[in-house]
Amino acid sequence: MEELKEAHCVAGRGIEGDRYFNGKGTYSPKADVREVTLIEQEVLDALARNDPALQVGPITLRPKDHRRNLTVPACRSITWSGGGFVSAQ
Repeated sequence: MEELKEAHCVAGRGIEGDRYFNGKGTYSPKADVREVTLIEQEVLDALARNDPALQVGPITLRPKDHRRNLTVPACRSITWSGGGFVSAQ
């Protein structure tokens, strides 16, 4: 796994440079769609603070610890448009 400061995403292909983007992933032969998940940095920060106290204690999940997911600041400022997204920032 590789942590990137920024990623270029292509509709219908995924994250440029990812093995699934290049058709070499384990599940690449399957006909379903590959997706990414946007995770707010603020949510990861709240988990680390155990705020709200929904789990036994703090959970540290660094951006580089999850795959094919993009950690973004202020994800709520993103609007969805025609199958894609546009950041309000």
